[in-house]
Amino acid sequence: MAASVRDHQMFSGRGSARQDQDQGPPGFSNRGAEAPSPGTVPVDVNAPPVMDDGAEGEVLELEHMIGFTGKNLDTIIAHPRLSEVYVKSVGSAVVVGDLNDPHNQEFLRGHDMEVTALAVSATGAFIASGQAGTTHRKGFGAPVIVWDFETRRPLLTLQGHTEKVNILRFSPDEKFLAACGQDLLLQIWDLQTGELILGKKFKQVVAMFQWCDVNQKGRRNVYDIAIGSSNNVALDQLYFDPARQQWILDGTSMAMPTAGMTRDYLCSSRSADGDELLAGTSVGDLLVFKLTSHVYRASVPVCSGGLRAIVVCPTTFVIYCGGGDGTVRKLRGDDMRWTLEGEAALDGAVTSMSMVSNGTGGLLKS
Repeated sequence: MAASVRDHQMFSGRGSARQDQDQGPPGFSNRGAEAPSPGTVPVDVNAPPVMDDGAEGEVLELEHMIGFTGKNLDTIIAHPRLSEVYVKSVGSAVVVGDLNDPHNQEFLRGHDMEVTALAVSATGAFIASGQAGTTHRKGFGAPVIVWDFETRRPLLTLQGHTEKVNILRFSPDEKFLAACGQDLLLQIWDLQTGELILGKKFKQVVAMFQWCDVNQKGRRNVYDIAIGSSNNVALDQLYFDPARQQWILDGTSMAMPTAGMTRDYLCSSRSADGDELLAGTSVGDLLVFKLTSHVYRASVPVCSGGLRAIVVCPTTFVIYCGGGDGTVRKLRGDDMRWTLEGEAALDGAVTSMSMVSNGTGGLLKS
């Protein structure tokens, strides 16, 4: 994974940026200076600068920023169509960058707290970003913003979460956006109208959300969704009930071992053939579930420190696993048969990994 090593080196620096609401670019502030000490002349920092006659003032612009928050999983994502473009979070800003030109950056600013979740739609037309619960307004709201990738402008600001947003996922057909938060809520919005079509509170934090098959039923689609918490993994269906004139989410739990298996889930993906759900856990194993039969099939030890990122190559069927111990392992197989084909060690824990659009590698943060 030559591309992975290159990208790891690019993003391995841990940076942070503080953004003041309605101020300059992230990392800049227009706050006034401290009170002047005796014997000094007080200066009004908000006053226009004094310039010689004929001098022309220039606005100081942020050229580019190096850094990545890196605390939250899945917060650096390669664009699905443009192999050189990636999206990442830096403090309360969303950054659209270029792998070939570190100076080519655009900042999407709309959050007033740290961005904790990111998603890019299947065609790359939309970006979604969620934040931690704000301390600047009543209610501790944690809004989700949907951005238009082409114009870099916000399309929707979606309210409802009151604590940190952990997961954002666009539906495969880009009609819906799902968000799971630390407040135990799962919310799904219609992207055309911004309407909340489903809101459900769970007993535990939803740690895994994976859109699966989309099938047409009548005039509307039916969506298969895998949802997981520490003691349950279920394959649900999201469908519109014409009798009740509302969207419904229900389904059946996956059959687990009789002795029981409790896991804290960190990430998930589907196999390249769509037949299996692959889930990474805090103990570092890869759990394999058959989606057709709703059955748990295998637990594959992968790493220590938690399996934090899973990337499936759609052309080679290879699976890349990023661990909390800084390892990236290349696996091949299915069901209960898996082989290790290669591995690499990085300087720190992997938090995000994404396949670039040409399928040659991934973006890593350690």
